[in-house]
Amino acid sequence: MISKSDWTNLSSVDRTNALTTINRVLPPWVALILVVAIGWQLANIIWMLVPAPASGDIVEAPAGVQSSTAAVGISADVQAIAERHMFGEANAESAP
Repeated sequence: MISKSDWTNLSSVDRTNALTTINRVLPPWVALILVVAIGWQLANIIWMLVPAPASGDIVEAPAGVQSSTAAVGISADVQAIAERHMFGEANAESAP
């Protein structure tokens, strides 16, 4: 069994063997993580391209209810808005 002093005292570790072990073990794990991440992103992209079915059920409004988007009798006075010159007046004479 490895004692606590072996884990905290890293001066006794052979650096050449440790580096060799890291270089042997780490790349396959990193490659596996990258393959999984790329696969996940690829699946997300594919699902974004596939059209989804219409979500939810169609809800019909009762016959006595009017739509709030249909405003009856409201009209804008376009001429009054244009006469206010909201962005100023263009004068060709005042240009240098």
